[in-house]
Amino acid sequence: MAASRYGELEVVKYLISAGADKEAKNKDGKNALMMANDYVRNYLQAIYTK
Repeated sequence: MAASRYGELEVVKYLISAGADKEAKNKDGKNALMMANDYVRNYLQAIYTK
């Protein structure tokens, strides 16, 4: 999940190909896709609020 949280696409691809559970959730109930979405939203927000 850390890979998706920090936008590490190649690492995410590798982990999925190695059988990582795409639907696993963290303690807050977020899966990897939700965390990646948070990363992108925060990144774009930082760009547009400069």
